[in-house]
Amino acid sequence: MIEEIFQEEKTWEEFFKETEEKDGWVFRGQPDDDPLTTSLERDSNDYRIPLLDRPNIEDYMIRDFRRRYEGNDRNLVIDDTLYCLSLMRHHGAPTRLLDWTYSPYVAAFFAVEKIKINTAKEDNFAIVYCLRRDWCKEMAKKNVTKRIVQMRYTDKTNTDKSFCPLYMKNKYNFVLLDNPMSIHKRLFLHKGTFLIPGNIRISTMNNIKSMGNWNTKENIKKIKIRINDKEELEKIYSRLRLMNISNESLFPGLDGFSRSLKQNMFYYIALSKNRAGKGN
Repeated sequence: MIEEIFQEEKTWEEFFKETEEKDGWVFRGQPDDDPLTTSLERDSNDYRIPLLDRPNIEDYMIRDFRRRYEGNDRNLVIDDTLYCLSLMRHHGAPTRLLDWTYSPYVAAFFAVEKIKINTAKEDNFAIVYCLRRDWCKEMAKKNVTKRIVQMRYTDKTNTDKSFCPLYMKNKYNFVLLDNPMSIHKRLFLHKGTFLIPGNIRISTMNNIKSMGNWNTKENIKKIKIRINDKEELEKIYSRLRLMNISNESLFPGLDGFSRSLKQNMFYYIALSKNRAGKGN
């Protein structure tokens, strides 16, 4: 059994207060208490695909996407593997990329988006993972080489010449926060970054466990945020709405707007009580 990432239980107010002071960290919000796994890993597990087959599957998915893609940014898709993977992830393909954000508020939104208030007298929990960026970078340098990792943080060398030797050979066990040089709109709106395992022949968690001091709260931890009732959930949605964090702002277009209507249900109750638009 894989040892748990260090975890703490907090209220929403405690979470917001703590994360506002966490400069140099990134966050991942989840509605369920699931381990850190990429979509490629989850889907492969669902189909009982052996670990050793995953690199070949990834190669052919990238090949298929590149051959069929017709967007104006086709040259970027062909030339930049991480940009290609980020676009694949954007459209729902299984990839080795794990979505994180520099914003604890965006992470909070994704943590509560699918929360259901239990009818039983039990607490509801949303999950936010927190990771210290400098620790991740320094440990990756130790597991690979300082030179090749540093190339990913230099504009001129943030290309396939550094990406493919670092990741696509599946030679090194580590995780690293990384972004393509060209960032598409959704990644920008989410204040996003990707946590990328260096070796998809092993699990994401085993890549993390290959890094020194991974199981200390100073480097990575899981916060279980307690939501006592629907009134508290209403306050959270209200706070996020005032910060302009919603499906409508994070996923521009009719689909995002339509999805945001669910989040606004508490707001519509308040409007109906005030007979908004119906006259007094």
